[in-house]
Amino acid sequence: MSDDELRVRGRSMEEAFFVHENERLRLNLREMVHQDASGGLAVASGIHDPHALNGLTTRHVDGDTAAAMALVPLVAIAWADRELHDRERAALLQAVESAGISQGSPSHALLDSWFRERPDPELFERWKSFIASLCADMDTSAVEALRAEIIGKARGVAEAAGGILGFGKVSAREQEILDELEHAFPV
Repeated sequence: MSDDELRVRGRSMEEAFFVHENERLRLNLREMVHQDASGGLAVASGIHDPHALNGLTTRHVDGDTAAAMALVPLVAIAWADRELHDRERAALLQAVESAGISQGSPSHALLDSWFRERPDPELFERWKSFIASLCADMDTSAVEALRAEIIGKARGVAEAAGGILGFGKVSAREQEILDELEHAFPV
């Protein structure tokens, strides 16, 4: 897939992700990423593996796209059962912070807004399409590193959510979403 097609799919995913979000948060995220390209991508996405970041940089993924790419799976897990309770939300935000997305960051604020309002399911479909396109021409080690970071964070959120009532259990619906995340990445 060409870089242009990848950018179009990435923009489509971003539009679905940011459609209900405060433009100020998006501009703050963009400004932070432009100040420090590789460090900005890490802060925007919560992804810290050098192979994954190099793969994103090589494919010209910007901070907005990286944030949406990293946060959409967490949002999908959070809304797996179609409702999100306050205690569950608090546990999810704590899990996100421990995964490297710090409180007060634009990515954290964006994620918090998606924990208040369930996004359209089309967002997750666009994410899967974007990931498949992104990884199609990426180095295998970069794909594996990206997959491990994204799936690891999503699993952490699923376990935190299940921990409210079930001590770290992952619900059947959360497991379905984790499986969908796994299958979105090329083997």
